[in-house]
Amino acid sequence: MPSLPVVAGLLWPLLRSYRCRPLWRLPVLQRTVMAFEIDGATPAQTAEALGVPSANVRQNLRRARHSLERILQEQDEGGAL
Repeated sequence: MPSLPVVAGLLWPLLRSYRCRPLWRLPVLQRTVMAFEIDGATPAQTAEALGVPSANVRQNLRRARHSLERILQEQDEGGAL
């Protein structure tokens, strides 16, 4: 598994795209675990790469998904990104 700086570097163009702007509204750790998720990593793999317990990764994934759902609902209702 690549290190976090390598993953962040590879995902930079994706994260800058219009469709991924809602990801930038997430806290850094939530955005990071979502990037690993998008890349196909399991929570255990993400936890190992980040040096945190896998329970923390799963919790942050839940929070990120909830936040993204709220952000996308706001966007659909005409709110600004």
